[in-house]
Amino acid sequence: QNNLEVLEKVIQVQKKLVETKNNTKRAKKELKEKEAEQEAKEEQLEEEKKKIRVIKKKTKATAQKKKETEKKVRALTRAARIAQIKAESESMLKELAESVSDTTYSQPNRQSKTSCNTDDQQKKQESQ
Repeated sequence: QNNLEVLEKVIQVQKKLVETKNNTKRAKKELKEKEAEQEAKEEQLEEEKKKIRVIKKKTKATAQKKKETEKKVRALTRAARIAQIKAESESMLKELAESVSDTTYSQPNRQSKTSCNTDDQQKKQESQ
């Protein structure tokens, strides 16, 4: 009977050993799966970081382009304003020139008046 009990205990110990081995295999398998998941997450994180860097570069480039465009727009606006002022000035000068020439031709007495004044001045100079 002692041998039977010993055999039963040996069988129980062997069953526990097999169960422990199975548990160890399962635990190793789960550990490998978790490590693989962790590695995949780290790779995904690296990819996300790369995407963020690319987006930052693009954003910076876009901001630079926007600045340059705004600068060009300001320059063009300034140039257009200058051209407008120049055109207005030329138009005003032309109108003024036409006005002056109209006045000169429409008032011939004015010229003779000046010649009279010149004659008066000559007479004064002679008398002195």
